[in-house]
Amino acid sequence: MADNLDFKVSRKRWIELHPKFQEIKAHGLNDGATRATMLVYLDLCEAKYWREVEIHSCEKLKIFYITGKPKKNQDLEVIVPVNATLSLSMQQMKNLVEGVNVSGQSQDERNKVATLAICDSDSSIVYYKLFSGLEQPDPPTEEKVIEGAVKPKRRRKR
Repeated sequence: MADNLDFKVSRKRWIELHPKFQEIKAHGLNDGATRATMLVYLDLCEAKYWREVEIHSCEKLKIFYITGKPKKNQDLEVIVPVNATLSLSMQQMKNLVEGVNVSGQSQDERNKVATLAICDSDSSIVYYKLFSGLEQPDPPTEEKVIEGAVKPKRRRKR
């Protein structure tokens, strides 16, 4: 049955021939965003065994996001794949959390949490959970030396 295939899949281009990759690419995102979305999709399905994994597009933000359930009885979670080379401001991260819409929920019904999946060129993925209401931290101040502070004792090498 496998002998009847009309095309040959090479090890270098297998991801580009995957049906989900073609579906994502049809929406017109750049190749880096398409590849990041596909890598996260495969990681969630094949490595983390998530259920009900679906890819959605957010026309407002011009991104893709993925929804799925980590376990059978858990709620849907939102994953937003991005490239490691992408710089995001605090406002852009807040827009990501508030902009993705799970199954047509209204603004009040949405869970104000999204997970940012940062994909590097070596296919490694780091997941960071983002919550609505992020604020930029205060600028760093000079460290004050506290008089009489106890310094930790050093261990002797044996």
